[in-house]
Amino acid sequence: IFAGYSSFIGSRVTGLLASGRLIAAVRILQQFPGNMKQHFTRTMLSSAGRLLPSFLVPLCRHIAREPLWPAWLNRDWFEDRGIPAEERPMGRGCDALREELLLSVLRISLPQLLRYEDRNSMCHSIESRVPFCVPSIAEFAFSLPEEMLVSPTGDTKAILKVAMQGIVPDTIIHREKVGFGTPERQWLSAIRQHVENTVVHQDGLPFLRNGGRVVQRAIESDGRWPAHAWRIFNTCIWARAFHLDCSV
Repeated sequence: IFAGYSSFIGSRVTGLLASGRLIAAVRILQQFPGNMKQHFTRTMLSSAGRLLPSFLVPLCRHIAREPLWPAWLNRDWFEDRGIPAEERPMGRGCDALREELLLSVLRISLPQLLRYEDRNSMCHSIESRVPFCVPSIAEFAFSLPEEMLVSPTGDTKAILKVAMQGIVPDTIIHREKVGFGTPERQWLSAIRQHVENTVVHQDGLPFLRNGGRVVQRAIESDGRWPAHAWRIFNTCIWARAFHLDCSV
């Protein structure tokens, strides 16, 4: 609700560009978080894509080699069952940031995170709380001008950082955002034989295509870990545990 993720910087830039405020957009981009530089190009493409007419998006996806159907999913299997690919909704135009925040809260990020939070905490008999998930705080956040969320210098959750001055140490307030990463490659490498038995030699899952090869390449690679490889592995375990019948 306070636009803390670096992806919201792209939405803010979109809004500025749509409003003709080129200098303000460039100023924000110059302050792009150092630990997120590898996502800079993707953020810029996303910002530009939000300015395109809808009918041009499929063509640009094709040029950027980011199809709606990834190569590891069997498109025909889904479409035969009436499940078409859908473009992810996104904020566009002058109100791109505010629209993206609403989508995040109502349709995309928050519903998923709350589901995980509730299931994980209840599984271990823990009463957990999400203190910012309060209607009055959310309503306040959405009433703020955009520059109080993503500042003119590209500082995310700007008003929250100002409010916490003198309460939270400056080293924490001004630290670059760090995600909670898990060492999937090391995990899968340690149980490689199990992975190969589960995924590399998997069969009976017609909605996957070359899933084993994707996971195998991910384990052997030194690059950034692809999230879908971990999902493919877990899907195969789930399918086996519940004797999934994919013929229907």
